[in-house]
Amino acid sequence: MKTSVKIALLAILLGAVSSVARADLYETAYFSAELIPVTGSLSEIGMSTDMISGNFVFDEQLIPGPDSGIQSVAFNSMPAISEIPPSTAFQMTMGENTFNRVNFLPGTGGIVYNNGQFDGFDVAFDFFYNGQEYRFVEQGTGFEIQLLAGNAAIIIVAGTIDFNPLFNIQPYVPSSSASSGLGLNTGGIGTGDGNTAGDSNGSDPFSDNSPPDNNSSPTITINTPGNNNPSPVPEPGMFGMLAAATISLGARVVIERRRSLPAR
Repeated sequence: MKTSVKIALLAILLGAVSSVARADLYETAYFSAELIPVTGSLSEIGMSTDMISGNFVFDEQLIPGPDSGIQSVAFNSMPAISEIPPSTAFQMTMGENTFNRVNFLPGTGGIVYNNGQFDGFDVAFDFFYNGQEYRFVEQGTGFEIQLLAGNAAIIIVAGTIDFNPLFNIQPYVPSSSASSGLGLNTGGIGTGDGNTAGDSNGSDPFSDNSPPDNNSSPTITINTPGNNNPSPVPEPGMFGMLAAATISLGARVVIERRRSLPAR
């Protein structure tokens, strides 16, 4: 086999290894939090509880580093977002309203990290109460609820969000990746459409005010890549092929060089 052919084969093998090593690692997580008004009252918009709850999918490969400050990672930046049902990618229940990814207002829809740690969301939704239209806006751990009147947006309630630790964090594989072996899959947390309360597939996981029981201990933080998280690696057979191709190529190059040396 010519040296040029072996070089091409080696390049293909290296490309395959690189492709597997960069496979995105998706996980699902549940959250709950308390809305703490600083101005206004939640009862003004018919909310009988100050708790919000829900679930979302995140990509470990997109988590910012530990000294990155506050950053928002858009859900749409996940390569496989089109393969994740909207209510699995993101869902939030607030009072009588349940929102998912299809309800994001333009320019919103992200996970907020503070130095690589989960710190809320960058989202906005519209909803109705008592014939009036309102808008819920969250940026990290701050929120506003606005009354939409004509071209004006009047802040009715504003305050902070006290997030509890994330829990039930589990590996997730989007539908198109399940058969390819990429990622970490064991399954998702639901594929409901977010419109039916109490959906056993996960569209309203907190309808009974208790987190789903999967016999696992709550996980407190999202682990950043490289901190005790397994990374996808090539199959052993691929290493063997790569090693053999490298050794063979090296030997061939040495032989060719020796043949090209002028006789003394």
